[in-house]
Amino acid sequence: MWVGEILEVTLNVEIEDGVGFVIVFDKIPKVFSLIEGSNLKIFWKGFKKASYTFSYKIRCPKRGYFIIPPVKWESRHALLLKETLHGECDRRFELTVRPRIYNIRRLRGRYTTSIFPFPQRSYAKIGPPSTDFREIRGYTVGDPVKSINWKATARYLWRHRFTPMVNEYEREGRQTIWIFLNGSKDLEIGTNIENPFEYGIVAAMTLIYYFLRRGYRLGMYIYNNRSEIFYPDTGMRQVYNLMKKLSRLEALIGEEGFAEAVQRNRKFLVQYDPLCIIITCLRSEYPPELMKGLKTLVSLKKSRRKKPPILLVNVLPQDMLSRGNPYDENSKLLLQLSDRPLVNTLRRAGVSVLEWNPLSEDFSAKLLRQVKRR
Repeated sequence: MWVGEILEVTLNVEIEDGVGFVIVFDKIPKVFSLIEGSNLKIFWKGFKKASYTFSYKIRCPKRGYFIIPPVKWESRHALLLKETLHGECDRRFELTVRPRIYNIRRLRGRYTTSIFPFPQRSYAKIGPPSTDFREIRGYTVGDPVKSINWKATARYLWRHRFTPMVNEYEREGRQTIWIFLNGSKDLEIGTNIENPFEYGIVAAMTLIYYFLRRGYRLGMYIYNNRSEIFYPDTGMRQVYNLMKKLSRLEALIGEEGFAEAVQRNRKFLVQYDPLCIIITCLRSEYPPELMKGLKTLVSLKKSRRKKPPILLVNVLPQDMLSRGNPYDENSKLLLQLSDRPLVNTLRRAGVSVLEWNPLSEDFSAKLLRQVKRR
């Protein structure tokens, strides 16, 4: 089931022997809330065989992997002439609650432009060349002789450049996306249900679903956790693999840092030259470590654009700490102001920063708000 989805549970009870009361109890995990009905029922058993059916509805506000224990029962004789019996069913159920995915309709179209470097029509760095012309560049070792543009080479000879010029064509396929997700326990600011860690998983799953449905190759690395690498892949199979992992992901105490995470993934960043998306909460990051990792990341980018394709999603924790009184409102404002210097430093370094307040707007609306018409 999905986070926030209502699940209806139906139980069929058959009592074959005895006379008296039968109590049936179906235990649910603590984070679940009972929406309708009751998971505790008391039935009367007469001299004949009895059958009963009851149902209730539950909702889970938090993603995760849960085990619903077997149904327990207790039978009591009508006149208490026999010993009270206890028992339970032999079967238990496993339930996976998946993180919510926001539907991003479109980030970039024919007559729109986006502030963020989303590669709606970008091509892969590796793969077979297509027929779409890209640019004329200098010859490098390994280029086929048939790609040499002899007319352009002759023109460059007049400028005393003796390097042959070759035609370069776009590669088939879409660009690679690489997601850095902060899995540190420091992101659990707020309650166990509403905190930057939980909403960071929502943002990651939304972007994963958006890009993989459109044919991109996507990989992910969870830093400050168990240093898990998910190699770049395409298709819905990658969606299911990442969804399964993120549904059961637990925050851990990590000391890896973002700079070390970039170094561990250096070979993938050099090979694929991807669009990098960092999902974190700046309140939980060590600024020198973060800036060191971003500088390394920028140096690895081989794009000739002025703005490197790096997006940092900052999950704001202010509203998760506020309780509605004036003192909390003032502290929320102070937290927002304290992050301004770091955000401005990141933007001056060329990093696109998306500040998302999950309690005031959904993730897709925040992304679409960055798209403007030409």
